[in-house]
Amino acid sequence: MIVLAGCGSGGHKATASNVQTVTGGGYRFLAPSSWSVHRVGRQVTATSGPVDLVGVTTFTLTRRYRPRLWARAVPALDRAAGDVAAQLQGKLRTRATVVVAGRRARRYEIDYRRAGKALVERTAFVLTGRREHQLLCRFAAGADDGACRTLFSSFRPG
Repeated sequence: MIVLAGCGSGGHKATASNVQTVTGGGYRFLAPSSWSVHRVGRQVTATSGPVDLVGVTTFTLTRRYRPRLWARAVPALDRAAGDVAAQLQGKLRTRATVVVAGRRARRYEIDYRRAGKALVERTAFVLTGRREHQLLCRFAAGADDGACRTLFSSFRPG
């Protein structure tokens, strides 16, 4: 059973029956069933209102990624995350190597403000073959991040 704490719906727990499988070009993930799914180009998102969002964008790499290249990939991913923080006029709060779908991934959290609201953008880059999947979630600072945790634990390339 998958349990989502909150998911932007008042803090209640949602069971596996309250999630939907969202598919994109070569991947899938779970999102709350009450959220709206949007597809634009290489990006698929699920949203609940103007703030809460989970999604994946896929980019084609110029060269095939191999796990032995991880040490060289990390500085480039760190720079990209720093660029995103600068674009958001926010602060890159955390950076870490984590495991997503059985692969090393680089995860970041950026704190920023938009329209007077404190927000968190959590993103991770999963590299597989000639693809870079950018997992992204956004939520209000201090709010439940259950949908975000579900995105990261349920994402499967393939």
